[in-house]
Amino acid sequence: MCAVALLAGAAIGWQRGKMMEIHVDPETHRLNQKGSPAVLLFIVALIVIRFGAKSILADGGGYGFHLNAMVVTDVLIALALGLFSATRLEMYLRAKRLLDAARRGGASRETPAV
Repeated sequence: MCAVALLAGAAIGWQRGKMMEIHVDPETHRLNQKGSPAVLLFIVALIVIRFGAKSILADGGGYGFHLNAMVVTDVLIALALGLFSATRLEMYLRAKRLLDAARRGGASRETPAV
């Protein structure tokens, strides 16, 4: 279950990273990032899903879920690890590409894919 949560978190994190706007100052080559409004909505949706899952798991939901609190905690930690790691990896790769392009005299801004 933790491996599935890690992969799901990585997929969600990659999408979250793609929503971040990154640009390079053409003169100083300093990187700047700005979260898009879509990222905020994305995080709110994740929180709503978490609360929904918590309420279903808390009362068993009539679906036969009998999970240990430690298992749920481990799964959520794996999800968070995948989410944050993939977000930063996607942003690093894109920022590196933009910085290389700016040093060669190319584009210095990439808008998020919403």
